[in-house]
Amino acid sequence: MKLFANTDEDLSSDIHGPNKDNVLAPYFPPETMAECEKHFKQVIGRLEAEEISLLLTELEKGSVNGCYLETNLLGTLARLLKTNRHSLRERLEYYSEKSLDPIGYWFRQIADNDNGVIVRPRRCLFTELTIRWCKDILSKKPRTI
Repeated sequence: MKLFANTDEDLSSDIHGPNKDNVLAPYFPPETMAECEKHFKQVIGRLEAEEISLLLTELEKGSVNGCYLETNLLGTLARLLKTNRHSLRERLEYYSEKSLDPIGYWFRQIADNDNGVIVRPRRCLFTELTIRWCKDILSKKPRTI
């Protein structure tokens, strides 16, 4: 499956992103990716469909950046849902303060802006996969009107 519009490479199985020579990119073997996806869907699946749609929009706009508290997963969701991080943790039953849990580790990799060192496509591979996971969750959730 082709993830980026500006390349002919199939990157869906290469978590290093478009540049395989980039040794700074973290390595995510298939079992780690599966654990990250499972944890993401478990935590984010607790949100209402409309709330997941808000997160999806932010991901598609490139507004999520796991490097900063304000724009990582909890920071983005807290802003979108107009709540604080503590209340959100309670609601999502997501209590880890560590970035080494699967979902935290995954979200730390999302950074869609060019940091001046590594030139990336408009959205990074981690964002693209997270968008796919959000859409998968949404496809299984009933929508309220």
